[in-house]
Amino acid sequence: MIFENSNFKKSVILTVLFFCTLMVQGQTKVVFNDVLNPEELYIDGEHIYIAEEGVIKAFSLSDGKKLYQLTSKGEGPFEFKFSPGLTFLPEYIVATGDGKVVFYQRDGKKLLEKKVPANLRMFPVKDNYICDRYLMDNKLQRFVTKSYIYNADFREIILLNTAVEESSVIINSKGNSSKQNYYIIPHGSSVITDGNNICLYDSKKGFFIEIFDHNGKKISSINKDYKKVNVSTVYKDQKMDALKKNSNWGNLKRMFNFVFPDYFPAFRLVYMDNGLLCILTDTPNEEVQTLVAMDFTGKKLTSATAPNLTYRYFYKGRLFYFKENKDEKWVLHIQKLL
Repeated sequence: MIFENSNFKKSVILTVLFFCTLMVQGQTKVVFNDVLNPEELYIDGEHIYIAEEGVIKAFSLSDGKKLYQLTSKGEGPFEFKFSPGLTFLPEYIVATGDGKVVFYQRDGKKLLEKKVPANLRMFPVKDNYICDRYLMDNKLQRFVTKSYIYNADFREIILLNTAVEESSVIINSKGNSSKQNYYIIPHGSSVITDGNNICLYDSKKGFFIEIFDHNGKKISSINKDYKKVNVSTVYKDQKMDALKKNSNWGNLKRMFNFVFPDYFPAFRLVYMDNGLLCILTDTPNEEVQTLVAMDFTGKKLTSATAPNLTYRYFYKGRLFYFKENKDEKWVLHIQKLL
């Protein structure tokens, strides 16, 4: 029997005890000793990819040990000035940024670099790409975001959506811009991909989400009622008090009108992964957000709360996020949703 090997048996027992110790209220916690300042994270299989100081490194998801460095910092071939975004395809890992896409093998070996026209930031979806372009709309005299699908040669094939930005600059007839609105609680609006399908979401339209395949064929449309939560006067006062403590408050007050909505938006962010959506929404308690998992038809599968943190990742029905512990070690929290 395999358990007759005492060393193997001991390692299995230690591993089980490790995870049992770290399981608290449905959460697994993994300590990362080789991470000082995580900037972004991605999960794929048993690996976690962490962006730090402009490069991305691969770690073991089970014990937090460093495996290899995926991306390099610089301006040469296969290098990025800033941490790129990652997309995971069946055969490749694709890094996007600095006007290029770089293909890697699953073990991190460099394969191919492609230059992207106009320094755009394109993300692969099967054999095509998606990209948001920030452009001036001459008719509206505002900047808008146009979301396109591009083919493998980086040629536009479909315009999926045009969204007017909340804080977009309005140009008057003299070519000057007026005092701008600054939205304290922004809406969620973007086009994202999990490498297989495309998700377009825009909370300015309410609870509005559309799913497309890689060729732009619509799979589903979700536009449903949701419970509106008031933005209280206390919440507004707390946010404004925090802004007034900014050392640059004088300039901010001169440049912007600070605007609060009557209600919290339907959502702030949407993640997608293998036929699932994860919806994050602000709450009156600034420390936490609500989190809802649903399928591509909009059917709610579960809901939970999670800390209001900047960097998170949704993968196979679990939410991953980093928090620093009292020993100044970064701990990966894995919150099971499904």
